[in-house]
Amino acid sequence: MKHVDFIPTSLDAEKFVPRPIPAREARPDWVNRMPVFKNNKMQIDMTGQANLTAKMCAPFMDTFNFGYIQETWCDIYVEKDSNGFPNYYYSNFPHIVFSRSSENYPQDDLFYETEFLWKIQWSPRLPSGYSVLYTHPLNRDDLPFRTLSGIIDADRHFFESNGNHPFFIKKDFEGIIPKGTPMFQIIPFKRDDWKAGAEPFDPDLDKQKNFLRSKFWGIYKTNYWSKKTFK
Repeated sequence: MKHVDFIPTSLDAEKFVPRPIPAREARPDWVNRMPVFKNNKMQIDMTGQANLTAKMCAPFMDTFNFGYIQETWCDIYVEKDSNGFPNYYYSNFPHIVFSRSSENYPQDDLFYETEFLWKIQWSPRLPSGYSVLYTHPLNRDDLPFRTLSGIIDADRHFFESNGNHPFFIKKDFEGIIPKGTPMFQIIPFKRDDWKAGAEPFDPDLDKQKNFLRSKFWGIYKTNYWSKKTFK
């Protein structure tokens, strides 16, 4: 098992900011409450398809267990000023949010044009040859913001004391981003060189497709899926 060490960027970070946690510990309540079957009742249609929800989709559920999550360590209040620009307030230290004027905002009407920055208080240190992907918490479109993605070679760069990570708040959102809200997901990966290719269609793969359809659900997880462990 590989090991990641989270390094506090300051003594205040070590004392007052909880370090990133395994993503499974930050799984949202709406996923936990999701039923296995639509309308809470199993039904099989004429094509042999069960009325499953995403709760039974192993690839979807894996995203909530993959890597680590940094959560907010205090409440953040967002309100619009008289000109329609967002102001933000928080009552705790160390600092959690900054903002700056930028033209690098998403070119749509979903977000305020102000660029916000999460303050990084813990930096991952990875084994040699590994990098880390910082990204918006996967499948968390319910959050009132979107964190941008970035890659750091964290086997060599893990000592940033002024690190930050950009995000944008959804336009017209006003209210509290509560303490314990996922800010970004941290996904370690091994650096490898890749070269893409293509193969001709293989009709023998239809045998595998038929095998996949031999049960109403669970074939992928039982026969192909591998557990991903982050502690």
